Amino acid sequence: MAEIEQEILRLYLSAFGVERQEAGQGFEGFGEGPMPEEIERLQQRLGEAPAARRALLSRLLWRAERRGAQRAVDPSVAAGEALGAMVLAELHGDAERAAVLQSVPAHLGAAISGAQGRPLRGVARSFAAQAASLAAGLLLARDANPERAEEGDPLALGFMACEHFVRGLDALGEAPLEQPMGAHPYADFLYAESGVPLLPKEVAEAAMTAMQAELREARRIARQIAPGEDLFEVVEGIGEDAPENEAELLDVYRAARDGVAAAVAGDFPAAQAALEISLAPAQLHGLLPLTAYLPPSQSDPAGTVLLSQALGPMQSAHARARTYLAMAHDGIPGSHLLFSAAKGDTLRRLLLSPFAAQGWALYAARYAAERLGSEKILLIAALDAAQRAARAFADAALHAGIAPRAQILAALSDALSLPEALAEAELHALSHQPGSGALPWWLAVDIGERVRRDVEGGSTARAAHEAILAGGALPPVQEASA
Repeated sequence: MAEIEQEILRLYLSAFGVERQEAGQGFEGFGEGPMPEEIERLQQRLGEAPAARRALLSRLLWRAERRGAQRAVDPSVAAGEALGAMVLAELHGDAERAAVLQSVPAHLGAAISGAQGRPLRGVARSFAAQAASLAAGLLLARDANPERAEEGDPLALGFMACEHFVRGLDALGEAPLEQPMGAHPYADFLYAESGVPLLPKEVAEAAMTAMQAELREARRIARQIAPGEDLFEVVEGIGEDAPENEAELLDVYRAARDGVAAAVAGDFPAAQAALEISLAPAQLHGLLPLTAYLPPSQSDPAGTVLLSQALGPMQSAHARARTYLAMAHDGIPGSHLLFSAAKGDTLRRLLLSPFAAQGWALYAARYAAERLGSEKILLIAALDAAQRAARAFADAALHAGIAPRAQILAALSDALSLPEALAEAELHALSHQPGSGALPWWLAVDIGERVRRDVEGGSTARAAHEAILAGGALPPVQEASA
């Protein structure tokens, strides 16, 4: 590895402790954040890196610069980091949990102190308060007792730090009404993250077209499954076929893992690490999605899919048809295969988070659904694809100022079958995370197009997938047009 690459990785991992955890290298503090002069110095030395790695290193430096600037002015960044570090520490063991707990009070305290005198955007305030409250809830699930803070108890100190942080947010002024990022800044953001010059208006239009097509496809499949029934009556019926206890839940997901792997075996390379399935720790229920992928790390060479039990009223979320899509998304050929392919390459591993990894997983899940061929699985896949496209449209339309808010909410309500209040919550989440809807969706579409072109040109699907995995699921870097 070139010396310049080692320096950039060292800077990034020392500045962002959660990414260090995600890369499986343990927690060594949250870091101070990269100084602008250090970023500039490393940017000037990029020519020392091998040509094949230069674009990736440039992207990592851009991400470090942007993240450092956000952290300096927005306390919600620190709150998100604290929550993320605590969740990962619960999965990585007692030593990491202790290290994170020791660092959280100072990290949250510095974020609030640094924000004094500056008004805070409403979206940032809401996200920060939610993240800190969830972190406090996790500590309570770990039996934190605030009365023991004077004794120096780490759980109590962490809990009180979260409480002080939320109260500190209340004392900050309110920023003026937020405006969209704007088409040009949003396009610059998409380019920096994807390496491809994308026009937000074209992304939004393509996503809306895809959403409408996927909803039509879902209705067509529903008529085949149960003529005369409404689409969502059919979906409700699919949800009734779900595991009823923990043992059955594990068995159903393991069967889905093996069934998906067998269906796509000839079209993808083999993963380099085993894939385990486990129940998520009880204290993390509500903090993790229904299924969450934990990549291999130095302490655990296997990848793991964690299941939130969600039995009782939420039981239908683990419908058997959904388990196949979940395992294709999180396991093989999805996230586990992608992270397995990046094993040992820290730069590629860091750049997998969050958009490229999600884009590959979305593509892989839809590909597997086609290979499995079950009408119920294809119906759920079409609905999921419609929902992803709706989020992509909402993301691009909101941040680039392309469509009125009412139209964006209508798209989310239609595709996600949500009442207006929950559609507002979806839009609220997207407003805090630019690109989180558009980029994964667009990357999944791009991967599908690249595979199609390669296969039409005489390649095998396996060879096409191997080439994409070798590039970290990102498209070939293009120069932005003037």
